[in-house]
Amino acid sequence: MPDDISLTTFNGYDMARLLTPTLCSIEQPFEEMGNAAVNMMVAIIEGRKVERQLSFSCRLFPGNSLKKLTFTPAVSDRAD
Repeated sequence: MPDDISLTTFNGYDMARLLTPTLCSIEQPFEEMGNAAVNMMVAIIEGRKVERQLSFSCRLFPGNSLKKLTFTPAVSDRAD
């Protein structure tokens, strides 16, 4: 890793940083998500309208388990 395979974990930062190479990890706000789900269920039970889509901020811990990719723009054959 990361030359042959790139690896990302979810919510495993504590363990990911102990490994070699350190793993990339994305941390999700489970408590915030759970509270929102409960509030949504209560609102539905009470007959209130609810948002059908919620967004939550996640944190990225990059680690060293991702291959660095390079981007080369395509050359256009079109004459301007």
